Amino acid sequence: MSQPNQKNNNFKDTKIFVGGLTWRTTTDDLRNFFQVKFGEVIDANVVSEGLPGGKLRSKGYGFVVFRNAESANTACQLPWPVIDGRQTNVNMAYIGAKNNTNLSNQNGLFNQAASHQYQLASHNPNQHFPQPY
Repeated sequence: MSQPNQKNNNFKDTKIFVGGLTWRTTTDDLRNFFQVKFGEVIDANVVSEGLPGGKLRSKGYGFVVFRNAESANTACQLPWPVIDGRQTNVNMAYIGAKNNTNLSNQNGLFNQAASHQYQLASHNPNQHFPQPY
């Protein structure tokens, strides 16, 4: 893997967050999608969780680090990229770290969706339905 230039050693201007990924999306899928469309990717990672039997499953989000800031900025301009058949959201990674309690995007759709999902789940009498925490 190639090394980033010295000016971008903290990746603030080159690292993006990608949310809303499918469980089947792999790191290679993520890398290929962004490299083909936006430029050289020096690192990509789909965050995964361990399942019984030693298997891994995507948690539905990941990170991509580009060689240069222009590629990262351009990737964030794509409003809702479709990756593996699913609409996702993209932001600069440092924005998400600063606003980790705010799930909204520029249109405010995630807060509405998360709030609605919570209301539905909290009124469900079925104890086997996963409850939000």
